[in-house]
Amino acid sequence: MPNPSTLGIVDFLPLSGSILMEISPSVTFAMIERILGGTGQAYEKNRVFTEIELTLMEKIINQILNLYKEPWKNVSEIKPKLKKIETNTQFAQVMSPNETIALITLNVKIGAVEGAMHICIPHIVIEPIIEKLSTKFWFSGVTKDISVNEIHNLERRIENTFLPLNVVLGKSFLNVKDVLNLQIGDVILLDKSSNEELEVFVGNRLKYYCYPGLKKNKVAVKITRIEKKGDEADE
Repeated sequence: MPNPSTLGIVDFLPLSGSILMEISPSVTFAMIERILGGTGQAYEKNRVFTEIELTLMEKIINQILNLYKEPWKNVSEIKPKLKKIETNTQFAQVMSPNETIALITLNVKIGAVEGAMHICIPHIVIEPIIEKLSTKFWFSGVTKDISVNEIHNLERRIENTFLPLNVVLGKSFLNVKDVLNLQIGDVILLDKSSNEELEVFVGNRLKYYCYPGLKKNKVAVKITRIEKKGDEADE
């Protein structure tokens, strides 16, 4: 691992022992820059982190640790807590060198910056729950009965999900020469007439047809019918 590095030592409560979370310096600097209002560009020089930067990283790691609880709840009700952040990898020894570990490597991309996040879990930490990590136990937990509240929460999350909705005014084909010679004021002939229905796409799937118009001095469309094609009518 590079030195300095963002190395979080995490108490995996109520299990005994600590796990390690390492974030590459490039990703760390990109996250800090985004938080402070920047674009998240790569930091070319490797330098020591300031106290303010370490405080920001503590908040980020704590937010990541909160996300650990959901995927682990079928195995154990864990309450991970950040113990401290080390920047010198030589001072972050929480296990013996010959200890068996589980190492998870994640590729992280922020804009144009790419780096790695490593999560190191010593065997001694998960030894008390090792039987619960079997495939049989995992799938038995997945197939448990779902409560009414969980169903309502799932429906509410789906209903609040944003999807892109696009209306295609028409299409046209031009060769590269014509495209390069386009000027302001040029008119491109489309394959749709002014009184013809337009296609409405939800994501990349055709779902509706509409007519264009205005409402309160804003461009709008009026849905005329729903696209029903084969199995999509039952979705």
